[in-house]
Amino acid sequence: MQKFPSSSKKPPMVLFPHTSTFDSFHPDYTDLSNRSLEAIRLLSEISHMQTAITDLKNAQEQDNTDQNLPLPESIALLTSHKANRDQLAITLERQSQENTRKRRQVEKLRAQLAELERNRVDAELFAREAERSKNAENTQEEMASKKHVGWWYV
Repeated sequence: MQKFPSSSKKPPMVLFPHTSTFDSFHPDYTDLSNRSLEAIRLLSEISHMQTAITDLKNAQEQDNTDQNLPLPESIALLTSHKANRDQLAITLERQSQENTRKRRQVEKLRAQLAELERNRVDAELFAREAERSKNAENTQEEMASKKHVGWWYV
């Protein structure tokens, strides 16, 4: 432990920059310290923003490489795109024709299916009518045989 002279009851005041005692005696230091901290923070933000801007510019340049070509390469690229477009137009036309042909084929098949359905319904009706007719004949034959048998017993 440090001993102090007996004449003084308090230890001598030691001022440190980070203590409030120092701040109260030197308000300019506080202002300067705050400005310094703000400047450091702003420099950091500026650095981050510059990095972000650089990254965005690099990404944009990579995305737009076709827009910065010399004239011969631009013409070649344009020709390539036109050829690709023409090929796609031909493919589209073929697909359109194929779709039209398939639609006609589907319509023919639907017509055939409708005809087959009508034939099925007609055949079912004919079968029912034939069954009714046969049942009616059987009923008449039974009655006739009963009538015939009944005549013998009368």
